[in-house]
Amino acid sequence: MVGATIISSVMYTREQAASRAAQREATRSSQVSRFLGDMLTGVGPHVARGRDTELLEAILEDTDKRLGAELADQPEVEAALRLQLSHTYRQLGDWDTATKQLERVKELQSTRNVASPDRGLVAAAEAVLAWARGDLPAAETLYRESLTAMSGQAEVDSLVWAESTLQLGNIVVQMGRYDEADSLMNIALSFYRRRAPESDVIAVTYNSLGNLARYQGDYEAAEANYREALAIHRRVLGENHPFIATDLHNLGRLLESRGNIPDAEQLLRESMAVLDKVYDGPHADKAQVMRSMAEFYMNQMRLAEADSLIYGALAMTRQLYGEQADDTNRARLGVAEFLQRSGRLPAAEAALTDLLAVARKGPQTDPELLPDVLHRLATTIVRQGRDREALPLFEESIALYTALAGADHPSTLLARNDCARSLVNLGEDTAALQQLQIVLETRERVLGPSNPETAITRVDLGRALSRLDRLEEAEASMRRGRDDYRTAKGAEHPGGWNATMHLSGMLRDLRRYDEATKELQACEEFFVKQQGDAGSTTRLVRIRLASIALCQGQEAESRRLLERALDPAPGEVAGWLPGRSQTEFGEALLRADRLDEAAPYLRRGYDQLLAAEGAKAGNTRSAARLLVKLFEKQGDAAEAAKWRAKQN
Repeated sequence: MVGATIISSVMYTREQAASRAAQREATRSSQVSRFLGDMLTGVGPHVARGRDTELLEAILEDTDKRLGAELADQPEVEAALRLQLSHTYRQLGDWDTATKQLERVKELQSTRNVASPDRGLVAAAEAVLAWARGDLPAAETLYRESLTAMSGQAEVDSLVWAESTLQLGNIVVQMGRYDEADSLMNIALSFYRRRAPESDVIAVTYNSLGNLARYQGDYEAAEANYREALAIHRRVLGENHPFIATDLHNLGRLLESRGNIPDAEQLLRESMAVLDKVYDGPHADKAQVMRSMAEFYMNQMRLAEADSLIYGALAMTRQLYGEQADDTNRARLGVAEFLQRSGRLPAAEAALTDLLAVARKGPQTDPELLPDVLHRLATTIVRQGRDREALPLFEESIALYTALAGADHPSTLLARNDCARSLVNLGEDTAALQQLQIVLETRERVLGPSNPETAITRVDLGRALSRLDRLEEAEASMRRGRDDYRTAKGAEHPGGWNATMHLSGMLRDLRRYDEATKELQACEEFFVKQQGDAGSTTRLVRIRLASIALCQGQEAESRRLLERALDPAPGEVAGWLPGRSQTEFGEALLRADRLDEAAPYLRRGYDQLLAAEGAKAGNTRSAARLLVKLFEKQGDAAEAAKWRAKQN
């Protein structure tokens, strides 16, 4: 659920900026104010959405009829009201009707010489609608048109100009052009500091800068900006406002990324509590935060807590929008992710297959749904050992992401990175290496060389290089990836320690046993604290330590460490661990060119893993890959071919 935080973090910016602009325009006419008072008092979208939607839709329909009947000879008033109606319909998710309202405004401008609202305001409204539809290139073009039209106008329009500048910055962030976004956002920030230093709009700007810094991997700057947004919103709006909930949510998810899980959880709970106070019943913002909280708990493997949230979000979204809506499809995607994380892979695959059929039917107002479903389905199939079947799904998702947002977009790069991992599983290490090098070069250029996403690709690249026996290069890539990730995420983030586990294996295979042991002892301390002696990762660390002792000829120490790793006293031992211990020993000996000693360990490991997990499991196929390498080194092409078939 990569997009959950991003969607919520722009929740108020997308839905409010153009509305504020239109409201300022509307207040120029007392007749507009009276008309709006008659028809729309007390039922704005944030109030009505999810609770009084039918009432609001009825009022809007009546308003639309009155516009044509009562304002035929007042085109400027009609245009101003239709612009406001377009914002309201968009906030309700009725984008077709919103578009029709804007088309009528443009018709009045061209046929009745309506000068107010001007082209700048209308283009900004069209841009927000294009953004909501996911058409980023169109949104960018329209915001630029809006800025050009408003250039040099009066003070009231300067505020609209600043809002459009900020929103253009948000658009180019999503398109991966971070330097340009930084410039645009700081132009808006400079304006607001002079003209509106204590306002919701400057808080929104700080939030946008927080999003940008997070994309760039500067978590310290992101946190500072999010906290500033929250502080200003509290001063301006009080404690119980939807914007406060958004700020709390964004800050919480950022702290999760930095490894501060207790504070992150507290902030997410506070966000939900604010929404419960603001909205009595079901509401779109509530459902969105519930999905995000479910993702948070999934990341911590607290699946029981995630369960009620993810299914509750789906039920609420269905109640709000019905079965066929985009938001409902997104909620279904969240449930599929939960099933995958819970290990219920066939159920996850079935859910994603059903959703894929929906996404392919079109036309979709959520253009990223199809590539997102393809990507999730591919990763679910990979986890079931069917990498070859997943490759076309990865390739289609990459092509769609590229067409939608470009080759540099984070979603494009993530799908390409995951595709490379699948190629590694298939033993196609050279092809995987090529894909990872593309991702690394792009992430270095777009995100920066020390960004945590760049660091993840360095780690994956190190693993691919290791499989190609390019151990010196692998160790350097892995070490830098690990160190950069720790710098960004904090020393206590599990991701950095998982990378250290991979690094220790490379150091062992380079026969730098003392360095490998030192790294593993630090890992052992961390994972014992996190998981206890019964944790699978704790046990894997001890198995690797035992393999180093074996390579050093310390057989008694190796046996002691292995017995401790597989000791059932602290808790149940996973069925795959005994087989994994045998392949770990076999790989260590294979890397040390002790082929005859490696062979029985590898065969025994494969047999045990086959019995425990089946032929398609990742551990089993990894054991087959090592046997391929063993027989290739021994010059036995027939045996290598036999095991290669089992690997795939």
